[in-house]
Amino acid sequence: MPRGSGDNGSVKMNDAVQENRPALTLADPPGKRLQRQGGPGRGIGWLLGLQVVCLIGIGYQLVNRSERAETTAVAGQPKQLRDTALALEARSLSRAAAETWQAYLRSEPATPERANLLYRIGRLYLESEEYNAAVVALVEAEQLAQDDPALREKIGPKIIDCLRRLGRYGEVGRELSRQVEVDSAAEDRGAVLATFAGEAFYEADLDRVIERTVDRALALQGGGGLGVAREQVLKQYQSPQARQQMLQQMLQRELFSRRARDLKMDSQAEFVDNRRMLEAELLASRFLNSQLEKIQPTDVDLESYYAAQQATYRQPETASLTVLWCATPEAAQARLKQITSVDDFRALVAASDTANELTRFEISRGQPHPQLGDVSAVFALEVEAWTKEPGRGAGKSWLALLESKTPARLPPLSEVRLRVAGDYRLRKRQELMQELLTDLMKRYDVQILAGSQGPPASAAAETNRESQKSE
Repeated sequence: MPRGSGDNGSVKMNDAVQENRPALTLADPPGKRLQRQGGPGRGIGWLLGLQVVCLIGIGYQLVNRSERAETTAVAGQPKQLRDTALALEARSLSRAAAETWQAYLRSEPATPERANLLYRIGRLYLESEEYNAAVVALVEAEQLAQDDPALREKIGPKIIDCLRRLGRYGEVGRELSRQVEVDSAAEDRGAVLATFAGEAFYEADLDRVIERTVDRALALQGGGGLGVAREQVLKQYQSPQARQQMLQQMLQRELFSRRARDLKMDSQAEFVDNRRMLEAELLASRFLNSQLEKIQPTDVDLESYYAAQQATYRQPETASLTVLWCATPEAAQARLKQITSVDDFRALVAASDTANELTRFEISRGQPHPQLGDVSAVFALEVEAWTKEPGRGAGKSWLALLESKTPARLPPLSEVRLRVAGDYRLRKRQELMQELLTDLMKRYDVQILAGSQGPPASAAAETNRESQKSE
């Protein structure tokens, strides 16, 4: 190829390549470029924008990190909330416990025990007198407990109790009707005895009121464990007159209390204080009865107690008398002159002006008779003998014919078993109460200050001895 032509071709090719390449030039110094673009204002704005972008990025990372940390904390929170709620319940902080259980449900919304926990929350709010919050929790629990009849049976009465406390008596009647309709297997409650504000009161309701009244009375007397006594008392309320009287008392109490709630008397400070005091007394009685239920004597216990207390159950000598009443001692002496035989004595009694009065008596040695007074002289007589000196009692004089005598005896345990069991429980009740008092004084660190009235001296001494042992 000729050199000239080759050179020309190379030149042309290089020119073409250079035309297709971008123009590259060295950048101006920053200061000079900023001046050419319009001065320092635009540069400062650009730097500020860059800082804002950086801050947004850093904030985004911090938020993500916070969310991840929060998620991790929530994952470990339910157990802590559950333990806290149980601890609050143990301290009788009902409202705080209910709120903590609600927080637990928010952290564990899919827990299978949600219905039971909502019932628990409703019960706690009811205890803390937050009736509106209680109703909300109970109604939600009822909706979730469609397949749990046992739980629904517990929820219904609580809802009704809340409505009563709120004074919504019309809603109470409708709620009762709804529950009866839902529960197709409801037991036969008998005839309707009364209705008020849409609420029906049945025979079964009256039976429960009677049973609770009897149980409460027996509990106050310390006789809750005596089944025989309970049945005997319940029988007294089976007559139509007694049941009608109980119904009237119940209606009066219910209506008066409803009107008092309407007038907001249940919010008055004096009433609240009295209710708290009554609640403390009921709780104390309930606790004591729960402890007394542990006293269940065995045959060995009763036999040992009977053997140690035979003098208590030994029956004294007894006698049966026929009495001839006389107005004065002189009249009694005149009658004595007419008596020469048992038949003469009995004939005088039959012909006496006081024949309509009681003339046959049972007496015991060593025990004055409430009508005859001192009868010790009679036990010196033989059977079918009569007193030779008139006695004095009930403002009159008397002569006595001894009809029969029964010697002193110790009855077998089978004959006095109920009495022995009652005495045993009474003794154990006193011992248990003393032990409970001593234990609880230690448990709650009770200190009896000088000049104050504390428990009986025996209790204080026992407490001191127990404290010394523990030290």
